[in-house]
Amino acid sequence: MIPPVVLIIFNRPDTTAKVFAMIRQARPSHLFVIADAARPSRTGETELCAQARAITEAVDWPCQVVRDYASENMGCQMRVCSGLNAVFARVDRAIILEDDCLPDPSFFPFCEELLERYADVPVVTTISGNNFAGSLGGLRSQESYHFTRYPHIWGWATWARAWKGFDPSLPWWRGRRELLTLRRQLGTLSAAMFWFSWARNVRKGKLSSWGIPWVLTQWHRGSLAICPENNLVTNIGFGIAATHTVDAAERLANVPTAAMVFPLVHPATIKPSAQAQSWTERYLYSGGRRPSFSSWRRWVLSK
Repeated sequence: MIPPVVLIIFNRPDTTAKVFAMIRQARPSHLFVIADAARPSRTGETELCAQARAITEAVDWPCQVVRDYASENMGCQMRVCSGLNAVFARVDRAIILEDDCLPDPSFFPFCEELLERYADVPVVTTISGNNFAGSLGGLRSQESYHFTRYPHIWGWATWARAWKGFDPSLPWWRGRRELLTLRRQLGTLSAAMFWFSWARNVRKGKLSSWGIPWVLTQWHRGSLAICPENNLVTNIGFGIAATHTVDAAERLANVPTAAMVFPLVHPATIKPSAQAQSWTERYLYSGGRRPSFSSWRRWVLSK
């Protein structure tokens, strides 16, 4: 049986309709719809939000539906976190899709099987639908998925046990001392500086993101994510209407999907793929730059 599905929507009825169509095809027995409200300063956004909500109300299969509609705009971080807090107060696992994350049909049984297989394995906290190292980097393996420290969240699944205690304000953050921790974890100064800057912007309220704190929290906990061998979810929301992914020409936009082959071939051990991790950090995040010690020292002192 397909686990509960969470659909997070806002102001894009066009992409919402496509994602909801795939959920309808999967026919989960439980559906949670989390919706933020329009921003008062944005003309026409109230109507767009209403249209997106109306699309998700066309549930025509046996399904228990829980709707969590904000009455005032909460912002990306608060809306997602408060919504998922409510979800995991009711269920012990869920598949989570945002309104621009279009899944291949095989994404749902893939999550279903692995949510059950790793339900009682604390180190595994995220099941992702994304595989950028394979799709864009050409890194392939004989197994159906690999483990990584990078929990991609454009279509993902997790458990209440993993979400429990997550706080996007990062209360455990120790300021500049985290640079040393990040340096040990990621292997390069450039990577440590990159992620430290993102964390700083989130903590100062300059960036409304729950995804960056989720990644950092998993590193803090020593957790691992699962990435499928085939890319199972594509982001169709790049463009000016997006909150963060505004460049329609970005290479991560509309990455092709391919159906997962069953039965799954499971890795023999729960060990992260060093090759995939290195590619992910280099090509998706910090870019592999190697700053000099003097430039690193100036950067630290400026923070």
